[in-house]
Amino acid sequence: MQPPNVGTLLSVIDGLYGAALDPAQWRPFLQASATMFGATNAYVSEISQESGTLEYVVLHPLNWDGISVGRYAALMDEDPRMPAFRDNPYRPQHCRMVVSEEKLHASRTYREALKPLDIEYTLVVAIPGDHGLNNFLGFTRPDSARPFDLSDCELMAELVPHLARGFEIRRALNRKEPVPAVFLPPAAPRRGEKTEDAVRRLFHLSPAHARLTALLMTGRTVKESALSLGITEGSARQYLRHIFKKTNTKRQADLIRIVGHALTQNG
Repeated sequence: MQPPNVGTLLSVIDGLYGAALDPAQWRPFLQASATMFGATNAYVSEISQESGTLEYVVLHPLNWDGISVGRYAALMDEDPRMPAFRDNPYRPQHCRMVVSEEKLHASRTYREALKPLDIEYTLVVAIPGDHGLNNFLGFTRPDSARPFDLSDCELMAELVPHLARGFEIRRALNRKEPVPAVFLPPAAPRRGEKTEDAVRRLFHLSPAHARLTALLMTGRTVKESALSLGITEGSARQYLRHIFKKTNTKRQADLIRIVGHALTQNG
């Protein structure tokens, strides 16, 4: 997709902080962000792993009535996309990255909940909270639209640090607690460092290692990242071993989690 201009992105980020402070602003934020992503619909949700409850705000309710969403909540554990969406916090992912079309279409979740809601393609990022809660920002497109791709994941990655702050602000306000200063939005939201620059600074990585880490954060595989960097897959895996040592991680999933958390605190 064509990347948005800086003004559009900053306007969406500003709307996100407005929604964190005033829930009535969630729909204006969803409208602006859906337009930026070329999505038909958008939602923010909170899912409790312990109770299985689902709360959400959706841009266009359409058929997202109590019956449809209630049906999805009942089938949520059967959703073949959910383990990847839930277990890779801070990492934007689109549905075809995590499950094949055949497997998705064969699931009860798709047949009985997603298809009736005209959801074929989904772009999601999970932001973990306390006590088994996960917040999600998601965008959907129907079968007639083009699928989400890696460029959409890269754009969503720009929102992740602000989403983490925004959801924490909302939780603090719901608990009637003072908002921690570290989570307060800047007086004038601005575009921060590039992900690779922030990763390099926070983890003392070399430029090449930071670029590889930044590419992995967008959902690319090691092979795809190597192609983007113009190096062999073997060299990329050698880089990754050095990155694991620097970040005190052993698996790619742990690397994404640790780096994602660091970026939300320092972005």
